[in-house]
Formats: sequence, structure tokens, C-alpha cells
Amino acid sequence: MSPIGNCRTKLKFPLPVPDLRSRGPNNLSRTDNVAFSASGYKDGMTPRTKRILGKSIVVTIIAVVATFGLSFTARIALQMPIDWLSWVECTVIPILIGMPVGAYIFAQSETIQDTCDKLEKSYADLKEAHDRFTFVTSHDPMTGLLSRGEFIARMNRKRDEGECDTLLLIDPDHFSLINDKHGHSKGDETLVRIAKALVIRRAQGTRLAGLAGKSSGSC
Repeated sequence: MSPIGNCRTKLKFPLPVPDLRSRGPNNLSRTDNVAFSASGYKDGMTPRTKRILGKSIVVTIIAVVATFGLSFTARIALQMPIDWLSWVECTVIPILIGMPVGAYIFAQSETIQDTCDKLEKSYADLKEAHDRFTFVTSHDPMTGLLSRGEFIARMNRKRDEGECDTLLLIDPDHFSLINDKHGHSKGDETLVRIAKALVIRRAQGTRLAGLAGKSSGSC
């Protein structure tokens, strides 16, 4: 029978639900395996819980060994008998105290570490946003050169510090003809190319800025 013929088979509602309890592990379908995998994932411990439990167990084992050592050493030194109650005390008491206390301390440590990681990430994101904002407010968005206000502010700081700089103004000739003949988009493209050429050819320590329209400054 063709696939089209199979599609014409009428479905009976409600659809039968497979009884997974009556099947062995080898008789499960792929869908059933996916369902069991998802269930096992939900019921499993998270890495955080595993770390807390593992550290608590290690600390508890150390506490049990230390308790045995101290208790038996003291009993031998005082010539006291070592009976079954001594073994129970040295085993049960550290477990009853060490496991809950260790789990609480390590849970708090994990919480603090998670908080520190989130704060670190938030600080990095905030610093990146601040650097982006600083660049946008101090640079021309089209050419990437310093803006007029930032350029003048830096020149004023240099002047107040007593440093002497050379100022070079660049004004392309007949630039308005490009806008009139080819449109403002081509004029903007020309400005970007001029800015790139200046950036490539500039000397180290030279600051470039787009002052207004077609004018550029270099110092």
C-alpha cells in the first residue's frame, strides 16, 4: 500500500496509552527512551548539589577519623575501656553534626560564589556599555574620527597642561560638487575614504577629528 493509502486509516479516539511498566528496558521504543532520559535528567542532581554533597562527605569523613583518633588516644592514655558505645559515638556524632553543618556552609559558599560571578559579569557588561557609550559620544558615527567637541576639549586640556601641539586643518576642495553631482551618499562615502586615508597615514600620537561637514582636524 502506498503512503497515501496509509494516511487514510481512521484514528480511534482516545488513543491508547502504552503501559511502560509492563515493558522491559529492551522493549522500549525510541520515544519511550527519550521520555525516560528527560525524567532521569529532571530527577538527577545538579552540579551545584553534587559539589555540596561531595565536600560535605569529605569533611564528615575527616571529622569521623579525627574523632576516632582523639577519642581512642584519650581513652588509651586514661586507661579507659574501648567498648561498642565508643565506636558508635565516634561514628554517629560526627555524621549527625558534620553533614548538616558542612552542607550549610558549602551551600552558602556556593551562593556567595554564584553572586560574585553574577556581579563580575554585570560589571563587565556595564564596563562594555560604558566604553561603547563613551566612544559614541566622543566620536563621529560616520567616519569614526573624534567629534568636534571632544577634539576641542582635548586641545584645551593640552593647552592647560602647557603642551605645544601642531594643528593641521584639512578641507577637501570642490567637495560640494560631489554632493551635487552624485548625491549625499557618495559624499558621505568620500568623507569615510578620506578619514581612512588619514588614519592610515597619520604619525603615532596624532589625533584626528571631523570638525564640521567636510573639514577635518589633526594635531
